[in-house]
Parts: sequence; C-alpha cells; structure tokens
Amino acid sequence: MDDEVRRAHDEVVNLVALRPVAVADRRSLPRRFLWRDVWLALTSSSLNLLAAATVVAVGADGWLTSAAGSALASAAASSIVSGLHEVHQRTRHAGRLLEHGPDAADTLAALQADRPGPHWTLALRVVFDLLLLALPAMALSQTWHEGASTWTITAGVLTARLVAATMEHLYLRRNHRWRQDFIHREGIPLPALPDRWRVLVTP
Repeated sequence: MDDEVRRAHDEVVNLVALRPVAVADRRSLPRRFLWRDVWLALTSSSLNLLAAATVVAVGADGWLTSAAGSALASAAASSIVSGLHEVHQRTRHAGRLLEHGPDAADTLAALQADRPGPHWTLALRVVFDLLLLALPAMALSQTWHEGASTWTITAGVLTARLVAATMEHLYLRRNHRWRQDFIHREGIPLPALPDRWRVLVTP
C-alpha cells in the first residue's frame, strides 16, 4: 500500500509540474473569485499591525515589548504575503482551467477539499495563537500600575488579536474551496480520477 501511495503521489506531482500555462488576458478573469476570502487575511494583518504598533508605543521598554511587537508584526507580514500569493495562484489556476480545462489533479483536489488537515498543524496553530496573546498581555501588564487606561488598551489589543486569529482560521478553512466553486460556476466538467490514484482519497 505504501508503494502504491508513493507512486500515485509522484504521478500527481509530475502532472502538476507539467501543467500548461495560460496566456489569456488576466483582466478577463473573474476578480470576485480571485479575491474571495482574501480580505480575511488582509484584515487580519491590519489588526495585527495595529496591535503591534500599540504594544510598542504603550509597553514598557524592554525585550518583552520588542518580542511582542516583532511577533505581531511578523504575523501581519505573513498574512499579507499569504493573501497576495493566494491571489497569484488563483489567477494562474483560473486561467489554466478556462484555457486548457481541468486535469485529474483537479479532480483529486476536489475530492480532498473537505478532508481535515493533520492534527499537528492545528495544534501548532493553536500554540502560535496563544503565544500571540500571551506576549502582548505580558508586555502591557508592566504598565498596568499607570492607571485604568492601560487596562483598556490591553483589552483592545487582545480583542484585536482574537478577531485577527478568528479571521485567519476562517481564511485557512475556506481558501481551498475556491477552485471547486470556480469550476462549478463555469460549468467545467472534471475528468475521472485514475483508479491507481484512489489510494490517495481512501481513508
């Protein structure tokens, strides 16, 4: 079974690597699908940047404040890069689907679209989110003696971070569905999945 899975996986990788490149005008592609749900990633990055700037401006001087600001800014940059890269990938795939049609790898992706990811990736994501809550809270806690306003600022920063994390999780859960929805919208029939690839979708 392991050999069958490995061979099937290698065939998928080779097929994807040899996919034709679309040459049609990208401006003709449906921008609604290209940018769908990407706003979640960009809004999340804006909230993280706002939280980072607030922590650096209000937090006490020290490595903890710097670490919290850097971590939040890094999360914001990651969301921006991820969102823009996703739009680029969608543009490339949408052009290919319209110009050359789908292949068996698209059929495989459609069958795997609703399968949950590995548990360890979710665990890492949760740990990362908790870290991005703990760092600014600890950095701002050093200023709580200055009055009630710092409590309000801390609550605002943590709320912004919670909303950003929720948007990130929502974006990650939705973004893999756009290709199947695009194929359905355009009425593009998917080819049959090769029998030897069924080991990749069998639980």
